[in-house]
Amino acid sequence: MNKKFLSAILFGALMVSSTGTFVSCKDYDDDIDAINKELTDIKSQLAALQTEVDGGNWVTELVDVEGGFKVTFSNGKTYTIVNGKDGAQGEPGTPGKDGNGTIVEVKDGYWYLDGKKTEYVAVKKDDLGKVKVPFVNEAGMWVFYDKDGNEVVSEYKALGATYVVEADGVYTLNVPDADGKMQAIKLPTAGATLTDVELLGWAALDKMDKGLSQGSDIRTTLNIEYAFVKKIIQTWDHNKETTWSAQKTVAKGQVLTTLAPNNTYLMARIDAGADAADMSFSLKNSKNAVLPVSLSAATEYKGLLSRGANGMYAIALDNTDAVYTGAGKYTGQFTNGLYALVEKSGFISNYNLDVTTSEAIVVEGKVATVDGKEIVVDSEDSSKKYYEVNLNKDNVITFDENEKFVYDYYVEAVDPTIAKFFGFSADKSNGTFKVTKLSDEVTYATFDINVYKLHIDGKIYKETITIKPIRTLGNEVVYDLGNVQIKKSMKLNVSLDKMFTALGSDAEIWKNTALGVNGADATIVKDADKSEGPNITYTYKKADGSELANVNGTATQFDAVFSALDGTAATLTPGTGYTITINYKHDSNVLNTIKVKFTPVMPALSSYIAKREALWIGNTLMAYFVDPIKNQTDFASKYEMEKGFTTLGSDVDADLTEITFSLDREQKINNVQVQNLANIASDNTITLVTDRDFNQDGNVTEADRWAYGQELNVKVAATYLGGAYKFTDEEIAAAAFKINVQSALKAGKIVPAAGASITLPAAAAGETAKLTADMITGYTYNNQPYSLFKEAAGNYKYSYIDKVEFFTTDAEIYTVTKDATAIKDAEGNVIGYHAEITSKNISQTTNTKIIVKVTDKYGYTKTAELPLTITVGK
Repeated sequence: MNKKFLSAILFGALMVSSTGTFVSCKDYDDDIDAINKELTDIKSQLAALQTEVDGGNWVTELVDVEGGFKVTFSNGKTYTIVNGKDGAQGEPGTPGKDGNGTIVEVKDGYWYLDGKKTEYVAVKKDDLGKVKVPFVNEAGMWVFYDKDGNEVVSEYKALGATYVVEADGVYTLNVPDADGKMQAIKLPTAGATLTDVELLGWAALDKMDKGLSQGSDIRTTLNIEYAFVKKIIQTWDHNKETTWSAQKTVAKGQVLTTLAPNNTYLMARIDAGADAADMSFSLKNSKNAVLPVSLSAATEYKGLLSRGANGMYAIALDNTDAVYTGAGKYTGQFTNGLYALVEKSGFISNYNLDVTTSEAIVVEGKVATVDGKEIVVDSEDSSKKYYEVNLNKDNVITFDENEKFVYDYYVEAVDPTIAKFFGFSADKSNGTFKVTKLSDEVTYATFDINVYKLHIDGKIYKETITIKPIRTLGNEVVYDLGNVQIKKSMKLNVSLDKMFTALGSDAEIWKNTALGVNGADATIVKDADKSEGPNITYTYKKADGSELANVNGTATQFDAVFSALDGTAATLTPGTGYTITINYKHDSNVLNTIKVKFTPVMPALSSYIAKREALWIGNTLMAYFVDPIKNQTDFASKYEMEKGFTTLGSDVDADLTEITFSLDREQKINNVQVQNLANIASDNTITLVTDRDFNQDGNVTEADRWAYGQELNVKVAATYLGGAYKFTDEEIAAAAFKINVQSALKAGKIVPAAGASITLPAAAAGETAKLTADMITGYTYNNQPYSLFKEAAGNYKYSYIDKVEFFTTDAEIYTVTKDATAIKDAEGNVIGYHAEITSKNISQTTNTKIIVKVTDKYGYTKTAELPLTITVGK
């Protein structure tokens, strides 16, 4: 045999199957070329493990199997590495039996080989704080280190061709290559991905979404109440000594604590690239002393924490199964100083937990509930007390205020013969029991069970309770209606089809059961704090829509009716879930339950505010004074803002919504606050202030109307159902807009009717030129034309106009009548109006200008200086 063939005997041929299993076989009769091919594949096969690591996966479990190791990665893939069928060279073993791999790991500061403790200490490297990893020398012997870091050849011989060393959160897989040299592949555990661990303290945590506050709920001082189990005794049988094995196994000499019954959890913030649930923690002080407490796997904490930390985990605490000769041996392990969380990789958190112990004064815990229900006193015979349990359900028992002293329990029937009649069975390993049938469908007979309770001091107490099986039909049915808009009167319609489907074959029993007048009750509860919601009334309807006086088998729909108001106060919290629970009963027995979940929500404020888009430019309401009407006397500078909306609030009682506007107090014009320049009344009418001398020139004129034509900021206020409910601040802010109050006439223009200039011939001596409507035109803000001259009847066709005046810019060139004069026919009838222009003695065609001033009925003027051409000799 050549060297490679000898190496093949040492290591075996490494093969991989499609399921990711590596197999090493030693067949001395194999062809050398075939073995060489297999050895050539070793590098690529080991690369598969390296690929897992490079892909961000980590080892969640490594166990020894027949002939080698099984490696499980965080992505669920498993790889099995197996030695040859004849065992590794140098260790004959049993012919035909696979040689086992060796797992080496650190526990309690010592090295362990395949779970067996050696006398060799895990020595740290001073520079990195990492453990110095042992190895197998050429002679096949394990080499460790002394306290000074010097190599020490041990008496332990390596049993397999491959071996694994676990240290610092990394599994190092050592595999010989074709030349017999060891290759090392590092496979990280979850702990190797740790970047930070902060121990916040401990908390009593009965559920993972319970809200906690740092300081009051999470504390940094933990007192462990303990009791030394000198022996396990039956208190009802003259303290007879016995053993215990139920949900837990307890031996005398153990120390039991209230940690688990009190739901004691360490709270820590863990930053890592891996799931903290795959890590293994212990509590150690600065002297590396391990606290004799069992730590479970970390569980993600999903509740609210006052400090707002991310990556929060809870780690349950319990006593260990260690046995002591006395309580002092246990308490002696608690030393002064703070403790830190230490992951098996060696990563250490902050030292933030002070732990003390005190011997518990144990008091017997009594049964408090069975399946979450308290004891029932019979309505006809108060001497009869029992716990009601449903059929076919695993029932769990809880205890009273002394529950922390009850370490474990199980139940047995007092009379197995009677219990069998009810289909009674008990699961000792889970502490549950079940009944599957009733003794009598009418009377619901009872039977007794014994509850055996092991307390932390090793005393077992026996408590006898009475059980009454009750009939239920089907499982609880839950309807989720999602978001429901809040109205003054809430009415939720629920079809009973889902309930009947869930009842299955029991549906006919339900329909044929005389539920009676009080056959159902309904309550509404807020999910967050379990507080009661509004009073609820309910009605049932048949398929034809008619209402039923009592619920019965003809019902097809359930209507829940309740009010969103209690007087003027809200009865619902928007955005918070509520549950309506309806229990259907026969007498006092609940047959089945349905739950209707819903979340009351506010309607969108935007659904009560709809703009009349024709009046808006962007988010600005263009507010033009209305066209005056006949006999109008009020010409205040105001605008009814509701005209800018097609929808503004609701006056319907069911969703009464009132929307009001106000000016922005922060806005200023010419350093004057806007609310001094304009005001908005309760009816949402805006009025400009026109009677104050803001520019302080001694006169109140149009120039003092500083809010005119400005974009004024308008804030929105909204109430829902009389103010009992509020729209969000974000919605209110989003509803804000601007308003620009103007005269439709002043915002327009006045221009020559044709061309760039008004053209008139110089009048003959003693005559005037006529400026007529076909020469000059006015336009409103939206380019609608209007005439500047009165009609024959003496009024302006455009009702906005109060008066029109004309002025010359140079009286040496021409003069013009200030007011238009009447045009009369031959009979003297007025047929229109024009302005008369008298030219002076000009010698040539002259370009000049004319001033046209239009005053509207609201007191605003539009003044235009227009080009005027007076021709000579044409």
